[in-house]
Amino acid sequence: MYKCIRCKRLVDADELSHSYTYQGEFWGAPAYEEVPSCPYCSGAVEPVGDDESGADDG
Repeated sequence: MYKCIRCKRLVDADELSHSYTYQGEFWGAPAYEEVPSCPYCSGAVEPVGDDESGADDG
């Protein structure tokens, strides 16, 4: 489970959007890093534990 930093929505890993950012060159070829992002607002995401998933334990 991931939480968007911008819109605060919880998103499963299979729902994430992915973008690629240029990181420079590696042996003369362009190098890119795959960056996961929120599918709703394209904001950055961070992994969250099960305790923040919104489930009620009691």
